[in-house]
Amino acid sequence: MLKTYAQNFEALEIKALVVEGQLLDGAQIDVLASLPSREEALTLIASVLQAPISKFATLLNEVPTKLARVLAAVRDNKQANA
Repeated sequence: MLKTYAQNFEALEIKALVVEGQLLDGAQIDVLASLPSREEALTLIASVLQAPISKFATLLNEVPTKLARVLAAVRDNKQANA
């Protein structure tokens, strides 16, 4: 947020920052500013964890669907031959 604020006010230039007792220079501040917020990071982690579960649920749903299609095809084939 501070970096965004500094971009709006050209007179403000951030040269150094102290985080948890450590002095960060301009390059380190840019790296820190590019990190996602806590909420964004948690959202990314949740989406990564959800993907395999979603694919597994789709797979479980696909099996009965394919079975129903095969049974319908067999029924249609028997009716056509009768």
